[in-house]
Amino acid sequence: MEIKVGKKTYKSGKHNMRLLYDLARLKKEIEDRYRISSGDDEEAIQNLIDSIDPLADIDRCVDLVCRFFGNQFTVQEFMDGYKTKSVNDFNLLIEVMTLEAVSGVTNILGEEKK
Repeated sequence: MEIKVGKKTYKSGKHNMRLLYDLARLKKEIEDRYRISSGDDEEAIQNLIDSIDPLADIDRCVDLVCRFFGNQFTVQEFMDGYKTKSVNDFNLLIEVMTLEAVSGVTNILGEEKK
């Protein structure tokens, strides 16, 4: 996977299990939030809204992006240099990273069984 930060393009490489775990946990939380927000339980939806801190979510995700790309750039460099049209573009980046991480873990575990 590649990402452009400022004028440089960076490639992701191999990841340690802690990062893969953190990305899998994030993916599960995203899915849980989506499930709750798509449901009919208004109390659960309100509790979800009350529990979300968008700035903390961005901080956490930016840290994961930096780690995913092997800390080739800092949080500050990413925050200042990553160009996006909307927060949805950033969310898509996070989704692709989590999918890549989860599929990579699945592929590794599948190969071990052979």
